[in-house]
Amino acid sequence: MYLTSMTHEELYAEVHKDLIEISTKANMFMDKVRKKTKNMLPYPLATQRITLTTTRRNVWTVVGKHNSYMQGVGFQAYAPIVGASSNGYIQMSGFKPRDMVMHYTAHFMQRYKERYIDHYQIDRKGENLFEYFVYNNPQVLYTRKNNGGYFIVSDHGIAVADLSNDLKLMTHVTFLGDDELTLKKQLIYDEEIKIYKGALELKRLKSRKQKDDLVTIWNVAKKHNAGIEMVKRWYQWNGVKVDEDYLQQCIDLIEKYNVQSLDQFAELMSRQ
Repeated sequence: MYLTSMTHEELYAEVHKDLIEISTKANMFMDKVRKKTKNMLPYPLATQRITLTTTRRNVWTVVGKHNSYMQGVGFQAYAPIVGASSNGYIQMSGFKPRDMVMHYTAHFMQRYKERYIDHYQIDRKGENLFEYFVYNNPQVLYTRKNNGGYFIVSDHGIAVADLSNDLKLMTHVTFLGDDELTLKKQLIYDEEIKIYKGALELKRLKSRKQKDDLVTIWNVAKKHNAGIEMVKRWYQWNGVKVDEDYLQQCIDLIEKYNVQSLDQFAELMSRQ
């Protein structure tokens, strides 16, 4: 049984023992749901689920649910980590040994409930807290912190997470929402949310095959008051290496001449 007192190593080892036991049944269930989905097109299939209890007394819930963001059925497999006052959760991203394991501490789930659900007085209509969190945060951005951890930003707020270097285990430690935070946490929240909103707008523009040139990126960053940090993050997320001094010079040029088009920017750059 998964317990809140278990170490990361113990949790990870337990997951892989369960993986061997439930993967066949879980994959058969998912194949069955996919076939049902095809028969239901163009209408979405109602949520499908199966509960699998292992010999180690871990209770896994496998859920197949229509995901409008993915335009199809998405699957989640999770099990509670039992604690004295509240539960955490273990989530499999797939049923292969190389797949990432997500770990949500009881503290994280409690903070999410306090700082989002309770703060905004959300009526979950009986939906499980973990499923509500997963299915209502389809778009996230991962930002690596200087200490090796991560900020995972979504519409609801920011998950502060750690990644075990020797294990494919990402632990969600706590949740920052738009409620009463310390000054330091509020500054982190404000900065990351601005960058997140700007990045989502750029993703939408890119999906419409509009160019994500520097002029457009900078205008979106200014619109969301996200500044040059959002520009640097956007290039980083897209695997583009840019010299920071050169980037600042380009932005200074755009600002100085109020550049509004890539052609205008290219002409000004040719004069430099």
